Amino acid sequence: MVGLLDLPVEIVLLIAGSLLCHEEVEGSFAGPQSDLNSLIQTNRQLYNLFQDELYESNVRYHRQTALAFGAYHGNRTIVEKTLEVDKSKISLAIPSWCLPCTVHTTHEPVCWAAQGGQTAMIQHLLDCGATFKPACLERGRCECETGLLGQAAKNGHLETMKYLLAMGLKVESRRELKHQRPERRGVTPLRMAVENGQKNCIDFILREEGYLALRGKEYVHRIALIVAGVGYPPAEVNHQSLDSALFLLKQSKLTQSFDFCRCLVDVASAISKDLPKLSQILEMPGNFELYADMLLYLAVMSGHVPLLDEMVRLGVSVETRFRGGHTPISLAALEGGPDIATRLLELGADLNVKNDKDQSPFFLATLSRALGVMEVFLHHGADINASSTRCGIIQTPLFRAVADIERSCLIGRNMSSPRRAGRSSASAVVEFLLQNGADPNFRDPTYGMSPFWLAIRACSPLNDDERIRALIEHGADVHVAQRRRSILCDASRHYSIDTIKLLLEKGVDPNDYGEDFSATKTYHRGVPLSPLAKCMKYGWSEQAVLLLDFGADPHALHWKKETCLVKAATFGSYALVAKLLEKGVDVNESFNGKTALDIAVWRRNAELTELLLRWGAKPTESAKERCIVSKTKCRSEEKANK
Repeated sequence: MVGLLDLPVEIVLLIAGSLLCHEEVEGSFAGPQSDLNSLIQTNRQLYNLFQDELYESNVRYHRQTALAFGAYHGNRTIVEKTLEVDKSKISLAIPSWCLPCTVHTTHEPVCWAAQGGQTAMIQHLLDCGATFKPACLERGRCECETGLLGQAAKNGHLETMKYLLAMGLKVESRRELKHQRPERRGVTPLRMAVENGQKNCIDFILREEGYLALRGKEYVHRIALIVAGVGYPPAEVNHQSLDSALFLLKQSKLTQSFDFCRCLVDVASAISKDLPKLSQILEMPGNFELYADMLLYLAVMSGHVPLLDEMVRLGVSVETRFRGGHTPISLAALEGGPDIATRLLELGADLNVKNDKDQSPFFLATLSRALGVMEVFLHHGADINASSTRCGIIQTPLFRAVADIERSCLIGRNMSSPRRAGRSSASAVVEFLLQNGADPNFRDPTYGMSPFWLAIRACSPLNDDERIRALIEHGADVHVAQRRRSILCDASRHYSIDTIKLLLEKGVDPNDYGEDFSATKTYHRGVPLSPLAKCMKYGWSEQAVLLLDFGADPHALHWKKETCLVKAATFGSYALVAKLLEKGVDVNESFNGKTALDIAVWRRNAELTELLLRWGAKPTESAKERCIVSKTKCRSEEKANK
C-alpha cells in the first residue's frame, strides 16, 4: 500500500485504468472493479483520487451497475455520482447479477429501487427522468413473473406497495379474481406475501377494492387457491409461510359462511402436511385461541381425519359451536362425509344436539342427501323420525326428503356443482328412510302437509310414479294427503294412469272437492275443482273415464259452469262421451245455447254425431243449418273434383 502511494499519481491512474477497462464476467460482481472499490475505501487519499475514475469506468465498461446498486439499496450518493457521469442512461436496463437477487433478470434503475423497497429513491429517479420498464408493471409479463407489486409483497415493502398502487397499479383485477382459471393465476402479490410470511402486506391486500368486492364463496375460494398452492408450485412449508397461511384463512372469515368451497380440501391437506410444525405454531402465545376453532371447522368440512385428531389432541372440544349453533357433527352431516362423522362419534360427539333452527344432525344429513352419513348416524342410534323446523313447518327427515330432494335437479343447480359431488339420488334416500322405519303418515299440525301430499303435489313435475308406490307400499295413508283439494287433481295432471288407478283402489274419493269448495264460485281463480272437473278443464279424457269408472259424479259443476257432456264433445272424445251417457247424463243438456250435438256437427265429427243421435239427441236449428251447409260444401267439392 505504501509503495503504491509513493508512485506518481499519473502512474497510479494508468494502472487503475488498465484494470477497469476490461468488462467483468457476467454473473459475478467480484472483479477488478469490486477489488479496487474495496481497496480505495481503506484510505481517504486513494478514495478521493480514484472514485471519479471508478464511476466513469462503471458507466463505460460495466453497464452502469453502480446505478442499479445504489437504487436497490437507497444510496442516493452512488446514484447521483453515477448520473453525473452520464444521465442519458438513467433508463438503461441493468442485469441482476450485480445485486443480491436469486432470479437473473434485467430492470431499469427505478424498477430496482422498487424491488429494494426504496420509495424515496423511486420518486427521486422519476424526478430525474427515469421510467419504469412496462413489463414490470404487469404481472405475467415481467421476467421475474411477479411484477413490482409481487416483489414488494414478497419482501414486505408495504410503503412501496402503497406507492405503486397510488400510481394506478392493481393487485388483481376483478376479472382475474373471479374468472381466470387457477392454472393461469401465477404468483400473485397475495400469494407472494403468504409464502414469505408478510402479514402486514396480507392484511393490506385483503383491504383492497378487488378483494372487498368478492363475496362469500368467491372470497374463500380465491384465498383457498393461494394457501393450497393450486395453479402454481407451492413454496416449501416453513414457520413463516404456514403462520401467514393461517392468518390469511382467518381473515377470510371461513367459519362465518357455510357456502363451502371444495378446494378447502386441498387447503386442509397443505396445512396438515407437517402436523408437528403446525402444533409448534399453535403453541405460540395467542395462536391457539386465534386459529383452533377455524382449523377444527376446516378439518370437519373437508373430511380430514388426521387434522381433526391433531386439533382434539391439542384440546379443542368436539362440541364447539359455530355460526347458527352448528356443532362439528352437524357440519359433518352437511359436508364432511361418513369417515369424519364416524370419527367424531368415536371422540364423543353428541348425535342429538340441534342447531339454532331446531335441526338435528340426521335431519341435516337428509337435507344434504348424504346417505353414507345417514347410515352412520342410524348405526349410532339416531331417531329417524325426529322432527325439526324448516321454513316454519315442522318436518321429519322423510318429509324433508320428499319435499326438497329433487328440486335442485329441476332447476338445474347443485347436482353438477362440486359441493354436491358424491351425493345420493332422490329415490335412494327416500327408499332408505322408508326401509328403516320412517313414518310416511306424519302431518304438520299447522299446515296439514304430509310426505304423501308433498310427493303428489310439490315434486310432481318429476313424474316419479315409483316414489308414490313406495310410500303406499310402506303404509302411507292416502287420506292423510288430502289438503284443501283432492290429491287426484294433481295426480291426474302429473302421474300415469296406473298411479291414479292405484290411488282410487286405495280409497281416494273421486268426488272430493277439498275443504273449502263452493259450487257457486267455481269460476273464480284459485278455488278447488273436483277431480273430474279438473280433467274436463284440461282435456284429460283418459283420466276422466277412469274417474267415472270409480264413481265420479258426472253432474258436478266445473270450470265456468260448463257441462261435462258439452266439454267432452268439444274435445271430440268418443269414449268419454259414451261413458257420460252411460252414467245418465242428459244428452240434450246445453251450455250457452249449445248442445253436445251442435258441437259434434260443427266439428264434422260423424262418429260422435251418430252416437249422440242414437242416444236420443234432438237436433237444434243451428245443427240443422250446419248439416245443410256441410252437405252443400260436400257437393261443391265433389263437382270440383269431377
